[in-house]
Amino acid sequence: MVCYQDGVLLGGSFVIQLQTRQQPNSHFPPQFKPTLRFGSTTAASPATPLAPILQTPETVRAMLKEFSYKDGYFFVLHGDTPANMSLQVQYMAPDVDVPGSKAELRTGARKWPILPHYKRGQILQTLLVALIAIEEHEVRENFRYQGKQIGNPHFIIDKLVTFVRQLANEGVKPPEAPLKNFDEAQAILSDASIMGYQFKLEQFSRVDVDKALMVVKIVDNPKKPVEKDPLNEVMDGKVITFVTTATKSKMLLNLLEELIKEQHKEIKYRLQDRGVAPFGNNLCVDDLSAFASDPANIG
Repeated sequence: MVCYQDGVLLGGSFVIQLQTRQQPNSHFPPQFKPTLRFGSTTAASPATPLAPILQTPETVRAMLKEFSYKDGYFFVLHGDTPANMSLQVQYMAPDVDVPGSKAELRTGARKWPILPHYKRGQILQTLLVALIAIEEHEVRENFRYQGKQIGNPHFIIDKLVTFVRQLANEGVKPPEAPLKNFDEAQAILSDASIMGYQFKLEQFSRVDVDKALMVVKIVDNPKKPVEKDPLNEVMDGKVITFVTTATKSKMLLNLLEELIKEQHKEIKYRLQDRGVAPFGNNLCVDDLSAFASDPANIG
């Protein structure tokens, strides 16, 4: 297995360190010279010393027990030696393509390498990135317009690229007509949903010729009760405020991106280490500045 960290490719018995070398029209200053150096035991290419091993599977698993997130999410470490550790988040969720399906354990999420020189903070940050990837995936899967997953993360990229090129070859389409008023915007939102929830427009205010301030609330749909799922806790009753170009496409796609942003915020407040949310704390700027001023707090 080969991993990359801080400009170094780490292999089982070798190290490849990336340095920089100026190229024509390069944006790098002259002192950066990209070269490829292979660590070995020869005098011509002295081996680059590896960082000390700080973590083993046992220490990482013990650490993961002190991390917590929402109910139904589990932190799993794969690998039985420091050289082959990887972190995976497994979670309970229903099948988005089967309405009313029960939540089941999802074990297909990406595995993130954990290098043996990682400190506690690096492992927690890896977990944060893993959760962001999963939760964004879930939001995109569950967001629908007229029943279609317009943000589907499972689009086949080659086919999507071909589709985009076909549209480009057909010529420039006329721009979408701007939304006229509150009622027209609400009519479009009534065709959108997430996890079976509906969107209720609370405010539609023009802020420019082609832009509007939108305040959208996520509300329950009494005709379509939603199966209990961790995503519900975040979405139910959420109010989203954003400024968007006032067309159907921009409104819906910007709403999707705002939902993803809200989910990212929730992750930072819910991911905890020994009962504290280090990425979502409510410390004031002055306290954070004082903490950052001490070099002993950084490493």
